[in-house]
Amino acid sequence: MMKQQRLGFQKLYQNLDKILFLFFIIFMLTEYAWLPFNSWAAGTLLRQTGYQFLSYNNVVGVLSSHPLVTLAFVLLFLANLLVAYVQITLLFLGAHNLLTQEKRTLLKFTKKTIADSLLTLKQARPSKILFVLLYIALLFPFLRKILKIYYLNKILVPNFILTYLKETYFWGAVVLTLLVWLMLLIAVKLMFALPKIFFENSSVREAVQFSLEKTKKRTFFYSWQLFWIVTKTFLFFFGMALPLFLLQHVADGHSNQVATIAGVMNYVLLKNAHYLMLSYFLIKFVSFLTEQGLADCPRRKFDRVLRWLVISIASIFFAVEGYMYLIFPLETVPEFYSNTSIKYVSQFEVSMELRMPEGTESLLDSKGVAPAIIFTKGQGPDLAVENNVTWDLTMLKFLVRNFDLTSLRKKFEKTGYFVPKSEKFFLGKDTNNIELWFEEA
Repeated sequence: MMKQQRLGFQKLYQNLDKILFLFFIIFMLTEYAWLPFNSWAAGTLLRQTGYQFLSYNNVVGVLSSHPLVTLAFVLLFLANLLVAYVQITLLFLGAHNLLTQEKRTLLKFTKKTIADSLLTLKQARPSKILFVLLYIALLFPFLRKILKIYYLNKILVPNFILTYLKETYFWGAVVLTLLVWLMLLIAVKLMFALPKIFFENSSVREAVQFSLEKTKKRTFFYSWQLFWIVTKTFLFFFGMALPLFLLQHVADGHSNQVATIAGVMNYVLLKNAHYLMLSYFLIKFVSFLTEQGLADCPRRKFDRVLRWLVISIASIFFAVEGYMYLIFPLETVPEFYSNTSIKYVSQFEVSMELRMPEGTESLLDSKGVAPAIIFTKGQGPDLAVENNVTWDLTMLKFLVRNFDLTSLRKKFEKTGYFVPKSEKFFLGKDTNNIELWFEEA
């Protein structure tokens, strides 16, 4: 009977330099090297097609616009899959190398992980890459906040589906519950295929057969073990994060300087807590799959210095990042004024000023929506980002007398739209990526 290996926090701390160095480098390279290039490449290709963005409604039009652009999109998509696979490979092999009982220094650990990863990539086949990515996607509802793999985090449930589920509470809850349990069941049945693929170079068929045989008649036991590992990971993180949230709540009641200093410090601690949470989950998960425990490291003075050096460098980077996040929004905070002499109003109108990026025009009729909405020109990349990227206006809902779906389909053909079978509403996107909901009054 499989027994979970105990993961002592002292052992976790002794390996903190390796954990931080490996995970920090992986995520920083992804966020600050590959993602800017990927965004630039995708934007350049989209500009050749005349579309603002890629969606399920315009994907056929985008990919059929030009053969070379289509080929470039396919290559970029495959490159994204490969980058995600490399990221997952480094994470799993790094966790596995921490569990091998050999006492390695940071340099030897890094060389070993990179060498193992290169060997795994040489042995990779399309079937292995597809299986690993699909498996991680199965665990997506449980691990999204833990792994934070960029390309899997881009998998989002469309707002119209969430709206529909909210309007049908009972059946929406039933469908979501069944879906989550089905994904967990499949993930449990296939989880022992991962070490076979990563560590033993087995084929996907051999790995899947081994995992199905190992979990046969023990599905409930392994489901509970996996669920408990995920639960303990979140409890571990929130146990560190809650005191920081309370501290920030107290600091926010003081001056901006005090609140900012506390915010930067808490941001640094939260980022370190996130990497600890990530390492805790991966090591527990890989330990559970391989029945190996975390190695005891000899206490050497140089290791302690190196550990704190890595922590300090990472913390300085986090502090700069947190300071940038906190300071720049404060420069543009709008000022609000109140008139306490007003007791009530007999009539009022609500209007808004909507900034559009330079060179773009709204698909809404400016005369038809005035004076409720006034369009002005503005500058800045945040004016056209997806509505789930930044805290901003996400949707405008209109109740119209003449609900003409034909004209709406034609108007939103390039930016994409959704119409349910009942045709009770129309959900489209404006050129600045704000969702527009039309429904008959």
